[in-house]
Amino acid sequence: NGIVKNLKLTNVNIALPGSVKDVGVVAHQIGNTATISACETSGTITMTSAACGARMRWGGITSYAGSDSVIEYCKSNVTITATANAAAGNYKNACYVAGIVAQSLGNVKYCVNNGDITVTAESGEAYAGGIAGTTVTWGGGTLLKVENCINNGKISATNGASGIVACVSKDKTATLNNNFNLGAITVGNGGKVGQIVACQNNATAPTANGNFGLEGGAVAGVGELAAEATLKAKAEYVDINTKVENALKGEIEEEGVIEIATAEDLKTKVTDMSAEYK
Repeated sequence: NGIVKNLKLTNVNIALPGSVKDVGVVAHQIGNTATISACETSGTITMTSAACGARMRWGGITSYAGSDSVIEYCKSNVTITATANAAAGNYKNACYVAGIVAQSLGNVKYCVNNGDITVTAESGEAYAGGIAGTTVTWGGGTLLKVENCINNGKISATNGASGIVACVSKDKTATLNNNFNLGAITVGNGGKVGQIVACQNNATAPTANGNFGLEGGAVAGVGELAAEATLKAKAEYVDINTKVENALKGEIEEEGVIEIATAEDLKTKVTDMSAEYK
């Protein structure tokens, strides 16, 4: 139930060997009931020939979020590029890449992705989502919720791509409410594409309300299509951006939370706590 809050990481450059399967800029992973709040990232993540025989998860905020976790008021400006090798014919072992969280069993709300994502499968399957990659659970876990999120990045993947969630999978479904995709979506030949969600692997259809995608782009799948100017003028779109920016400026407060904005703040807080408990 840990909390990471008010962290800004700029010009991050992550280039890793193919043996590294899980990557997140703010956190490698977060467990059940943990929270990431009001964090912003920018930079690049690059991997070539990633071997994801078990799975690969890359996220602009984190790679994995456990049951009942919360990722809120976050913004990613991270460009992610991957060339991956996955186990053939098995969506559990596919490569999942996303602007916010690659695999989530929790709640994602009031998040914005501006980063472009490109993931190419040399073998097996590769999927990308502007906000989340997948809900694959490998047994257990709660349902994914993505609400009040915006994707502005270009999303491209070999087997499935979407502005919000690439795939809902296994025996779990998803709740997708009040999300906006304004980014171009492209896939390889025969790939699955959607403005809000691209594919469902052994899952029931998402519960979805108030979702919008870009007119003239990829098929809607779930949600309605409208012109870019129309989407940006909607009160809900303006409200999401306003709340995210206010949170990143520290204007949304919670009691009982230790806020660490910079590395120097962290050093000062540790020094103060050490002196207090001597």
